[in-house]
Amino acid sequence: MKNGVKFIAALATAILLMLLFRTLAFTIYTIPASGIKPQLIGGDRVLVNRWSYGLRTGGRFFKYDRWIPSEVSKGDLVAFSNPKSIYHNEVYAGHISALPGDTVTIGDKRTVIPYKPLSQYDCYWVEGVGILPETALIGRIVMVAYSIDNNNRFRPKRTFVQIKN
Repeated sequence: MKNGVKFIAALATAILLMLLFRTLAFTIYTIPASGIKPQLIGGDRVLVNRWSYGLRTGGRFFKYDRWIPSEVSKGDLVAFSNPKSIYHNEVYAGHISALPGDTVTIGDKRTVIPYKPLSQYDCYWVEGVGILPETALIGRIVMVAYSIDNNNRFRPKRTFVQIKN
């Protein structure tokens, strides 16, 4: 009986630690499309550092905040949730091209990226996406953990590929 209780306690502790690590530190997400070639292609499973810009807190019931916030840099390859999507589990990837307060010119139109004194949250310019609020940032993409193509075949050359920002 004692061995069974010890086993269940050890298993529960291992599961709890794994869930905490996955929730607070690193998470693997699937990149759905090939928008960021050659760094990322559709089917890549990327490892995202959730602490890279500070731990996100809040959500439906609590005010959004970041613990121990750090700066986002131009050129960072980030994972983010689409703030306009009704599906909250959709995760996308993109490069940060402009920071809060920067001016972006598209054709003959100029846009200043909002920052905290002017808006509730800082915003960033992500190529191919546009203005992205800080609340949508999940973290910096660290590496491609592994990849699977459209035919469910494993791509060995895309395993543990480091991402250079």
